[in-house]
Amino acid sequence: MTTFDKPDPLESALQSDILDFAEARGWWAIKVVSPSMRGVMDLYALRRGRHVWIEAKRDENTDPTEQQLKRHREVRAQGGEVYVVGSMERAREILK
Repeated sequence: MTTFDKPDPLESALQSDILDFAEARGWWAIKVVSPSMRGVMDLYALRRGRHVWIEAKRDENTDPTEQQLKRHREVRAQGGEVYVVGSMERAREILK
């Protein structure tokens, strides 16, 4: 089992694994902390002009809040990609 395959139900663990995976594949990736704006996605990744925002969830069945959905719409309106991710498998599909 690799670091990218560890089962762990914590969002923070998934976020860390996604960041490691993205950086290993050449993405510039960060965890986003925004005390001045609620609902901002957890992670941001940039590679070759592609702007990807990721909302990490404990599992695939957890939905974003209404405030998060509002931020998703705002980012998409500006041309950004937004994904809700509840597993490393899904993150791998997005960050190929």
